[in-house]
Amino acid sequence: MGLLGAINPAWEEIDYNQLHVKVKIIASSFFFFAFVYLLCHVLSSLLKTYNGLRLKEKIFWNLAVVRATFGVFCTVVGIWALWWDQELKKMSILLNLHHWLSLVGYSLILWVGSTHYFATNGLILEMSTPFSALCWVLLKCGLADTTIWWLNQCVLVHSFHLRSVLEVFFWMETYRHWDHIWADMPTSMFVSFYTELTLVSLVMTPYWTYKKSAQLFNPIDWNFLDAEKTKTTNGAAKKEK
Repeated sequence: MGLLGAINPAWEEIDYNQLHVKVKIIASSFFFFAFVYLLCHVLSSLLKTYNGLRLKEKIFWNLAVVRATFGVFCTVVGIWALWWDQELKKMSILLNLHHWLSLVGYSLILWVGSTHYFATNGLILEMSTPFSALCWVLLKCGLADTTIWWLNQCVLVHSFHLRSVLEVFFWMETYRHWDHIWADMPTSMFVSFYTELTLVSLVMTPYWTYKKSAQLFNPIDWNFLDAEKTKTTNGAAKKEK
């Protein structure tokens, strides 16, 4: 039984290769996260901190909650795929490998209709998203000097360390199955996946690890660097005199 079957056995009977099913899933996902965004706006309107933010910062606030929700979802799916799901493990490594981080990769997977193993395992890379989103919200609330912010930031930094571990795992799997990958993997998937995996492994994750580590000791919101100009903390929350 897969993750969907564990939630609702009827979902495993659906033919996910049908175009109308794919469209429904995409539309449902959009409306779900739109609902999360709007719900966050309504509930956050009860907070004084939220009402004191500029429009752009309110948008960032709501997106942070949406990102956190998405990150939890991806972490659950990725962990399931890595440790419990048996169907993906039965598939060929060549049918499971695809790029999971960009629109190009997801477009290719819809077009090719294969390579799911690394894609679902790769969702674990989103494990950092909930903590990153919470970091930003706590900064906006002026809680950067609190224990909860420090603990969250420590977990956030460590989550990037774990991202590097997972990226090394992908390179090890590539080494183990290189002959099959080179011989049979579609060229578009090969170029897309390994270009992005190289960038993530050697540039993006190390850079983000450094930035979040620096933020641990110097709490700054890099999304709003006009804080010095407006003389406000970590952004531009409006101050009522």
